Amino acid sequence: MQFKKTSLAAAVGTALLAVSSLANAADGDTLTFLLTSDHCTGTCGGGATPQASFGTIVVTDLVGSALGFNVTLINGNKFVQTGLDLTFGFNLAGSPTLTYSALSAGFTIPGGTSPTQSSGAFHENGTGDFQYGVVWGGGGGGGNADPNSVLSFTVTGSNLTLASVQQNAAGQYFAADILSGTTGNTGAVDASLVTSVPEPETYALMLAGLGLLGFVAARRKTIAA
Repeated sequence: MQFKKTSLAAAVGTALLAVSSLANAADGDTLTFLLTSDHCTGTCGGGATPQASFGTIVVTDLVGSALGFNVTLINGNKFVQTGLDLTFGFNLAGSPTLTYSALSAGFTIPGGTSPTQSSGAFHENGTGDFQYGVVWGGGGGGGNADPNSVLSFTVTGSNLTLASVQQNAAGQYFAADILSGTTGNTGAVDASLVTSVPEPETYALMLAGLGLLGFVAARRKTIAA
């Protein structure tokens, strides 16, 4: 009987290890951030209908040491270039040289020779300095804002994973230069907190592991009886 218990526990341990390995697989995993901090002159989030969030940023771990970025503004907010160094800025550990692909139309890549970009110090007013980012090239000022509320691109560089995404010295992961859809003001908003939710596949794997543990408990009761 002891042999059966030990064998069963070992089998479950092996299965749980496999579940854990799958759940920790990098490719396809995502991190989600909210643009919630307001550094606009006169505020971008106030007015008659205050904005709790200006948009979302989803970073996806892709095959081949690459990260995909999808920035979606909400509430009528738009991307602009109002004198800040970047329209959208971010940071990566290790300061790799990046190669961009699939960049949304109308955006340019400063700091390097497009489509590559070297780590730099791009200032975004109250949000601090960022190493990397892109600029909306449709002209300065709110009247020349990007009509598309979604910015997306992929970057490839040495050893890039989701763990590469990091805060700047001011504690911000990202900053965006926007035209507010509620106040009409422009300026920087930023994201300082990770708000990601585990992928459905991860939940399924966790449930599979719990199911195996339940099976062990039931089997031990049967053997004891």
